[in-house]
Amino acid sequence: MIKNIQNKLETDKNLKELLSGSTVTFVIRIFGLILSYLVVFIVSKKFDAEGTGIYTLTLSFLEIISILGTIGLNVAVLRYVGQFNTVSSEPSILKLLVKNVYKVVFPFSILLAIVIYFNSDYIATNIFGNSTYKNALKICAVVTPFYSINLVNVEYIRGLKILRISEFLRSINRPFLVILVVLILGKDKLNPVYGLVIAGISGYILSTYFIYNKLRKIKSTKAQINELNIGKLLKTSTPMLITSLFTFLLINAATFFIEAYSTSDQVGIFNVCLRIANLVSLILIVVNTIAAPKISELFWAKNFKGLDKFIQQASKMIFWISLVSILVVITFSNFILGVFGNDFKSGVTTLVYLAIGQAINTISGPAGLFLNMSGNQKTLRNIMAITTIFVLVGYAVLVPDQGIVGAAIVGMVGSFIINVFSVFYVYKKYKILTVYRFWNFHGTR
Repeated sequence: MIKNIQNKLETDKNLKELLSGSTVTFVIRIFGLILSYLVVFIVSKKFDAEGTGIYTLTLSFLEIISILGTIGLNVAVLRYVGQFNTVSSEPSILKLLVKNVYKVVFPFSILLAIVIYFNSDYIATNIFGNSTYKNALKICAVVTPFYSINLVNVEYIRGLKILRISEFLRSINRPFLVILVVLILGKDKLNPVYGLVIAGISGYILSTYFIYNKLRKIKSTKAQINELNIGKLLKTSTPMLITSLFTFLLINAATFFIEAYSTSDQVGIFNVCLRIANLVSLILIVVNTIAAPKISELFWAKNFKGLDKFIQQASKMIFWISLVSILVVITFSNFILGVFGNDFKSGVTTLVYLAIGQAINTISGPAGLFLNMSGNQKTLRNIMAITTIFVLVGYAVLVPDQGIVGAAIVGMVGSFIINVFSVFYVYKKYKILTVYRFWNFHGTR
């Protein structure tokens, strides 16, 4: 049996890449996940549920303005690196790509930071309804350009398939430094936010230095590649930005609604439940990390037979591992929440609904990723737009009455809508099924 597996890996380059990459990414992601939960655990113990709420809300705001600062070019970079990082492509294309992306992201993210900084008081008072967030928002504004460039850099490195570096910067760097700052400094509730600043700047320095070393020996090209001029890049990236913002809203809008209609401690409980539920989709995130550049590579090479086979291999891995995760999270939900403190046990029902939503996401496989990597970013944008409108209306209706349980129910239904539409569109257009064919263990049509 072991010999058969070895022979299969030797003859199937894509499967070997998926499994080897998944192993490295999984280990790093698990370590990063442990650190991220440790952050929440330490913050919840040191600053209680209210302090946890302040930290998670600030982090959510920082993430959304950082995504906005990239104008979607972080996702576009991933697609183009996967498309052009082949033996037949000119290496200088990748250098041109970085230059053109930086020309847009640097000035735009700085402009965005200035706007946020000088409007922090208004945002804190009128949007969050809590003037104490003013200083945290100013800190977020200062570090925004560093986070935006780092998002681009991480996806660029990921596209090159240097996953140990990209996943360290994505998963480990930030929680590790936040923990360090929180443990060293006192009990000021802004200390976790200062940790985010240090993490953002260090991530920017490390990722930029790595890319500089990677590209400095490559001669710049004088040729203009039409697909990589700034106008074309923005045409590709803008729908991706909108999709990223919709994705962020779907994940984090509940936090803002709960803060508006409830209390900071409920925000803290909900976010702990959300982080635990995300364990279910961990394998999807890990596999998608490796799959993204490979899907782009196979699609643009028009190797649809190989693409279908690769997606089924990925979906099979996702399906079986996530099945175990969902059973563990739901069965031991009360115990898991109790680890964070007795106050968090009230979120058991919330956790179950959130976990089911993540299970739907994993069962559907890399459908959304496929749309982005195959030039169908506008379709994904439209699916996300419809779902986001539904979810925001759902939050407005249910959260004031049902609190965090209502938010979890809406999120679960939203996950169902996105994935059904995405899977259906991919299959209808390309006859490629991203859901694992568990009725056909060989993954062939």
